[in-house]
Amino acid sequence: MMQRATADNFCVEVFSVSYQIDADPVVSVPVVVGSPIPPISRRFTVGLHTITWTIVNASGTPYTCTQTVTVTDSQLPTITCPVSSNVTDPDLFEDFVSGNGCIWIPVGIPNPTFGDNCTVVAVTYTLSGATVGVSPATGFNYVSGATLNLGITTVTYTAHDAAGNSSAPCAIRVWIKNIANPRFTVTCPAGTDKDIVVSAETGVCDAAVTVPSPVIDNFCVEVFSVSYQIDADPVVSVPVVVGSPIPPISRRFTVGLHNITWTIISASGTPYTCIQKVTVTDMQLPSLTCPASKIVAADNGKSFASNVQVLPPTYSDNCPNAVLTWIMTGETTGTGTGDPSGINIVPSPNTFNVGVTTIRYTLTDVSNNPVTCSFTITVTSQPDITCLLDIVHDTDPGECNYTVNPGAPVLNDGAQPIDWTYTIGGGLPVTFVGSIGNPGPPDIGDYDFPVGITTITWTATNSSGSDQCTQTVTVADNEPPTFTTANTVSYCVENIQNAVYNPTPNLSITPEYDDLTTPRPEYYRLTATSKLLDLDPVANNFNDNCCADNLLIIHWEIIFASTPNPATAAHELVTKPAILGQTGQPSAYGDIDFPGDGVNFTDIIHQINYWLEDCNGNPASNPVIHTVNIIIKPRPNVVKVP
Repeated sequence: MMQRATADNFCVEVFSVSYQIDADPVVSVPVVVGSPIPPISRRFTVGLHTITWTIVNASGTPYTCTQTVTVTDSQLPTITCPVSSNVTDPDLFEDFVSGNGCIWIPVGIPNPTFGDNCTVVAVTYTLSGATVGVSPATGFNYVSGATLNLGITTVTYTAHDAAGNSSAPCAIRVWIKNIANPRFTVTCPAGTDKDIVVSAETGVCDAAVTVPSPVIDNFCVEVFSVSYQIDADPVVSVPVVVGSPIPPISRRFTVGLHNITWTIISASGTPYTCIQKVTVTDMQLPSLTCPASKIVAADNGKSFASNVQVLPPTYSDNCPNAVLTWIMTGETTGTGTGDPSGINIVPSPNTFNVGVTTIRYTLTDVSNNPVTCSFTITVTSQPDITCLLDIVHDTDPGECNYTVNPGAPVLNDGAQPIDWTYTIGGGLPVTFVGSIGNPGPPDIGDYDFPVGITTITWTATNSSGSDQCTQTVTVADNEPPTFTTANTVSYCVENIQNAVYNPTPNLSITPEYDDLTTPRPEYYRLTATSKLLDLDPVANNFNDNCCADNLLIIHWEIIFASTPNPATAAHELVTKPAILGQTGQPSAYGDIDFPGDGVNFTDIIHQINYWLEDCNGNPASNPVIHTVNIIIKPRPNVVKVP
């Protein structure tokens, strides 16, 4: 009800009242003089209304009052979208392209219903998804008349009333499909892009791989979705930009075979699948290093060594879960394969039999790459040594000994530490204590071995016992003595002290024999006391590598030359027997006559041969002989003259 107009009617005169609302007809208001003008009581529609009051008094004077009544509408319209026959997705409507087109105007999609306390003056929509757009802002607009792209377009409806109120939106989805003649194709990677094989990077168990993506031929530039799954990992959605290539997969892949499944779903909902394989191979061998071999002594009096510490190997691999096994062969046997962790280590300490036991480790990685190493545990009892071969050699030139390193014995068996002792001849023993780092035997080095047989005695001793061997060095003096002599000596035959001339020739002797002396001395006599042919150690430069000069034995012999016989007419040649096999000085032999030439009166050359023998019997054969020529000069030829 509106507030009424009021009038001050002092004279209580008669007046008239009327009002007009907007352009409606004028309404007369019955009034009672002295009573208030009744108010307007009625319904006003939404909007602005103007009320004009007109009061005319008894004198005919009009009075006007103007009022406005505004009725506002704050109630929102309502709109309800249609429901499809799709039980699962009741907001989804489907329509199918006829032919190979890229767009379609859907038909048969019901319009939304709407209402308002007043009047809905417009229905609008917005398109999102496969199709993007908006309807006109006025009028009643429905998607049934819109052109939509392939795919799902969300249609959001809104109702509007005259007061500018808009309803809460409702939405439906319209899926335009091209099933019969799609213009969307997928080309899967092929060849090496389909089956990718790479090697693990150095030192790690994986590799960075870029996996090529499928190629899309999207003629209609329709919206599509891409996802991939690697093995049983969660599915990964790939953000795509229509018109741009699908981005590749760039990530690290562990060693092994990996299956990649691409799923591309077109705007029509058609799925396309591509399968790829990525194989990361592990060609890197594991690293395995065995401890050093070791030699230990057997327990005292036992055929084994107990409490032997066995170091483990060091190992690694670029991939986890490698398996380490071992096998023990030789004098001690065993295997190690059953540890649940896959890592089997030879127990330590352990017991090993006498002899050589080989422990071989094998490390196999998850790619079945094996690597092995081995070492030995040698258990020795008492030492077993073998001396080198005996040495037989001449003295060094000019020396009375032979200088040589005789070497050291060979250790056939025996555990360190070993004490080595050697003696040379009757000398003092020399001891060397061996160790793992310097096991011996020691090096004797160059040694001057004298003439004769020298015995080297070696002894090796450890906690289990000892062994001994000998080596002999035999040095022979086969170097003959040396000396010098004169090349030639000359002597005349014995002097003729007197002669008796015999004038009566002996006609039976030809040539005529002049009996100047009987017999004539046609020789030179070296008397027993003469030292003319003796050798002097100083003057004749006696020298020997071993023996003193006074110990050298002088050997000599005299070979006489043939001479004509003066006592016969034929003067045949006669030869005096040689003096052979003599030792000592020639002066000790006695008188020696050297024949001369009493016929032709020429020089006669006899020879004396010398050689020396040292105190070691050199030379026993093939001596070095010095020859001295002894020239016997004849007497003067005395002849009778007529």
